[in-house]
Amino acid sequence: MTTRSLSSMIAATTVVIGALLVMIACASGTSTDGMPTGTVVAGSPADASPITATQGDPVHVGVPAVGIDAAVRPIIGTSGEVDPPTDDDAWWWTERGRPGSRDTVFIAGHTLDGGGGVFGRLRGVRPGAQIRVDTTAGSRIYRVDATAVYSKSELERYDEVWQSVPGRLILVTCRLDAAGGSTDDNLLVYASLTG
Repeated sequence: MTTRSLSSMIAATTVVIGALLVMIACASGTSTDGMPTGTVVAGSPADASPITATQGDPVHVGVPAVGIDAAVRPIIGTSGEVDPPTDDDAWWWTERGRPGSRDTVFIAGHTLDGGGGVFGRLRGVRPGAQIRVDTTAGSRIYRVDATAVYSKSELERYDEVWQSVPGRLILVTCRLDAAGGSTDDNLLVYASLTG
């Protein structure tokens, strides 16, 4: 395989991944109002965490600081569109990392108008909060490093989102406006493996 064809494959994969996350269907709840697109809100993703655990498929996610407690289901997005079929489950993107792997783990979920949806409260999470991901190989604990808002239509352009970072978890949902309505933005929560 030539360097050029490998580069083309990597670029195409990145575009497909971006399209998958961007297409997550959402409505909305409450706002993370006033955050400019593509700007890290607080903190910054930590340096790569050491891999200390066996890889396992995620089956549950909890963010106690904001009351998130949900089953995680696998979702395969090869058609360029990811639309989680339920509002109350989180969805792990199987084409990316598994907890304990050398790649970033992506878990997405809906935010609905009026504050519902599995990640409806995610807008309230702050750096330092704990995220617990239960997997088929045990539990993993992550620490929130930062939150950031990205335009859905331009998400694939942000290299910091798509880097393979060992021990990194990114939770993805839709961002709401001040009135609790849908926007053209995604809210991403960056977290690092601590145990």
